[in-house]
Amino acid sequence: AIKKACAFRDSYENGDDLDSHKAFGKMFRLPYTLLTDEGNKVTKEWGVPSDLFGTLHGRQTYIPL
Repeated sequence: AIKKACAFRDSYENGDDLDSHKAFGKMFRLPYTLLTDEGNKVTKEWGVPSDLFGTLHGRQTYIPL
């Protein structure tokens, strides 16, 4: 049960707004921009997989070329 709970925690994407993402990135000095996908527009366009009911989308990493 603990492994399942940790797996859920680690794969859960964050749906916070742009200001929250900017503050988080600044606090941890991230060298990249975090995507804010309000309305799941990018999630749908890029075909990010979701769970059976379509409520939780998996975390995906895309590296621009």
